[in-house]
Amino acid sequence: MPERRTGRVSGFEKGQGEVIGKKLFEGGSFMLRKKLLVMVAAMLVFAAGRAAAEIQSSTQNVTITVTPVVTANFTISPDLISLGNVDVGESTGNVTALTIANQGNVDLKFEKTVWDITSAGDPWTMGTPGNNVFRLSAVAQASVPDNWDVVGSSAVFITTKEEYNDLTDESDDQLVLAPTGESGASENLWFNLEMPTSVGHTQQQTITVRIKGLSD
Repeated sequence: MPERRTGRVSGFEKGQGEVIGKKLFEGGSFMLRKKLLVMVAAMLVFAAGRAAAEIQSSTQNVTITVTPVVTANFTISPDLISLGNVDVGESTGNVTALTIANQGNVDLKFEKTVWDITSAGDPWTMGTPGNNVFRLSAVAQASVPDNWDVVGSSAVFITTKEEYNDLTDESDDQLVLAPTGESGASENLWFNLEMPTSVGHTQQQTITVRIKGLSD
């Protein structure tokens, strides 16, 4: 009677795969070992490739542009200088400072011009002081200049009415005031008038100066 087989697996059957695999690796041919090594190397390369792919990245930039809307505004106080009666051939100017102050929210740089000259008689003209000819200068600095002769030449107004040049500071640079509330938002303003050396009449002259503030 044939021996009845049970579900139990003999020791040889249970371990034969491990034994055969071990023997093939340990005692197999050179070609078999070579094939196994190639397979292992290929698996390592594949795994490395997957790892490298996982850390790749891409970037893109977003450019944002914006232009501020600003308020350019300034004041000069007081806005009247009354020089009174002055001898011809003399120089005079304001002894109390005018204050020029930036009231806006952007830096302002300043220019100046003589806008108009009026008189009941013949209006004077501007240039080197002479007959009915005067010279006007202005500078923005803390105190009145001790000697206007050493103030930079840029302080002198252009001799053509309505033509602007820079309103300068004590360094002979164009005056720039910071926005209101910031340090450097105001400065004192001084004028110097060199009278004509002679005049044709004695009527009062009214000189209108215009100051312009500009943002960049």
